[in-house]
Amino acid sequence: MAARARPADRHSPSLPPRLGADSDSARPGRRQPTPPPSFLPFQHPKLVNALPTGGGWIHEVKFDGYRMQVRVERRRAEWRSRNGNDWTARFADLGDLFDGMLNVILDGELCVLDKQGHPDFSALRSALGRRQAGAMVGNLVYFVFDALFLDGRDLRGLPLAERKARLREVIEPGGQPRSPQLRYVEAVDADPRQLFATACEMGIEGIVSKRLDAAYRSGDRNESWVKTKCRPGQEVVVGGWKMNGPRFRSLMAGVWESGQLRYVGSIHTGYSQANTSELVPKLRATEASASPFTLGGPHRKTSDIHWTRPELVARIEFEGWTGDGKVRQASFKGLREDKEAREVVEEDPEPPPPATTAVRPTPKARNKHPPAGTPDFQLSHEDKVLWPASPGHPAITKADLAAYYAATADWILPYVRGRPCTVLLAPQGVHGELFFQRHEGQRVGGLRDAPAVTHVEVAALAHVFPQFDTPQALEAAVQSDAIELHPWNNVPGEVDLPGRFVFDLDPDEGLDFERVIDAALELRDRLVELGLAPFLKTSGGKGLHLVTPFVQDETKPVTWAEAKAFARAVCAAMAGDSPDRYTIALPKAQRQGRVFLDYLRTDQTRHASALLSPRATAEATVSMPLSWRDARPGLNPTAFTVASALPLLRQRPVWQDYEAQATPLRRAIARLS
Repeated sequence: MAARARPADRHSPSLPPRLGADSDSARPGRRQPTPPPSFLPFQHPKLVNALPTGGGWIHEVKFDGYRMQVRVERRRAEWRSRNGNDWTARFADLGDLFDGMLNVILDGELCVLDKQGHPDFSALRSALGRRQAGAMVGNLVYFVFDALFLDGRDLRGLPLAERKARLREVIEPGGQPRSPQLRYVEAVDADPRQLFATACEMGIEGIVSKRLDAAYRSGDRNESWVKTKCRPGQEVVVGGWKMNGPRFRSLMAGVWESGQLRYVGSIHTGYSQANTSELVPKLRATEASASPFTLGGPHRKTSDIHWTRPELVARIEFEGWTGDGKVRQASFKGLREDKEAREVVEEDPEPPPPATTAVRPTPKARNKHPPAGTPDFQLSHEDKVLWPASPGHPAITKADLAAYYAATADWILPYVRGRPCTVLLAPQGVHGELFFQRHEGQRVGGLRDAPAVTHVEVAALAHVFPQFDTPQALEAAVQSDAIELHPWNNVPGEVDLPGRFVFDLDPDEGLDFERVIDAALELRDRLVELGLAPFLKTSGGKGLHLVTPFVQDETKPVTWAEAKAFARAVCAAMAGDSPDRYTIALPKAQRQGRVFLDYLRTDQTRHASALLSPRATAEATVSMPLSWRDARPGLNPTAFTVASALPLLRQRPVWQDYEAQATPLRRAIARLS
């Protein structure tokens, strides 16, 4: 698709008519009143996590290449990179592409196409390297999507629709392309979801969406241009490399954060003999004696590690960020010469522009941003106050709780679905008498008669348990005055099999919360060493939860007893190494000055607060999902409340690919032993 100047199935956007043959601007040979500026800073698209929809947008293929600006004056073309560096000498043989062109500044992407006609960044990087060495490789294509200056006039203040019309006349005079190597980027105003799906199926990087009525804003990154990617891509700063004997093994990568280089992991794949032949000499030219990473490690030098000065920039593709800020399944695409190392920061997708409708870009995406709203059923006593007002916190009514559950259902339901649930009921609000309902035989509240609630009979326990599998079931929970949800930790739909650990880190009274953070980080590292992937959340109280999903062995499933023994062994080892800091002793008298490592949630009927479950605290705190980068001094678990949780969740994604990161528990047990 990217190789076509005009996709056959496109829908033409609402652009002005093309410049006519009698237009002053189209008149060949007319003397131009002013020359183009030497360089105009680019406008850059903002990365978003959803596609903009509705009127006024056009969509273009996102090309995987080098952003380049071409300045044409008196038929001479000058090429400049995104930083304004002059690359004209590399492309002297491409000057004929611009013969007869008016004085103009073009904005576009330089690419090399693969056999399917799709941009190939690795091939581009190789071609540029050979050109730098003097070889004129002829398979470059310049895709042009904007005109910034034309015939003595700065066009940046014009709407995009008019700029595109003028650009088409420059690139395709009389309706005919000048060259297969110079292509006008066709705009599409069809359903962006269809375009995005097609782009992803074809292995293209993504799409860029632009407002037709917007001016070009040099040096800016704003909501008039947004990009949505099929697969995450990121520039990283090279901070070192690893060798396997005499052979190159991997790069060690980082991004800048608050003036410090944060380690984001090693890049293990994507290398070929050709790109390592180019890469290794550049690495040795920047070799340093000390690690440039000051955040996130690694700091220990081993014989296979070589440090570098933080000067080289690499482009990678990866499957996403892990909970502790590392790149997952990253692949090397090539070095970048067109971006300064000091510019490299983590690209954090934002929500789409507020005037548009958010559409999730890929069916693989988890952790969806649900629309806010209220249930479509009639609550009784909806004005009942469940959480009275307190300093800095408004009162929360039954209707408010229903709205909260409706807005957060897409996060809560995957965590509770298929798992029996204990609920905390507050018929008179959190300051009244509270009731735990563990099974329906207790006849507390109205859950037993609610048709939306799944009723799970566990014969071995001789009871029927409530289960919340749908948004309607959450509505029934509110109607029954259920303010807390505490699901079991079984495999969904399989109550006899454990499916995750919830380690509850509970500090002694008066213990500084930073001690809990330290405990979480140490326990995380121990679990990761065993091959597990823990996720972090607040408990909603004074502690933290490490939620660790795992995969069962189909031929020999791990029993509850085995899982509990494993959890105890991990916590016992940690407490044994630091007995003055941690304990697994249940009596509170034995916890003085220590963090209790509670592994006891690993039992069939034991439970812990659900993801985003409200708690019966004065502040209406919730069990908030966090990233591992949040586990730092200053973390305040009381800041996450029914009122604040949803806006905070929409600011950035957390718990991405929670289910996908589950690994076999049987294998972890073997490693422990």
